[in-house]
Amino acid sequence: GTCAQYYVNVNATTGSGEFKTIQGAIDQAIADGFGGASPAQVNICPGEYTEDITLYDGINLRAIMPVNSVV
Repeated sequence: GTCAQYYVNVNATTGSGEFKTIQGAIDQAIADGFGGASPAQVNICPGEYTEDITLYDGINLRAIMPVNSVV
């Protein structure tokens, strides 16, 4: 099946539907009821993200362009 998609962009603007932080996207996925048996994917746009993150079962991280993302 398909899973929910969340996008992280270090240059995100308000109202864009993207998150500036990885944790912000993870937290929203959990708040929306995803995790465990209902997976969600957090797609990380190129950029440098300096933050501590808490991972949850069923929330998968994916670098859109792995060579250009630093987590």
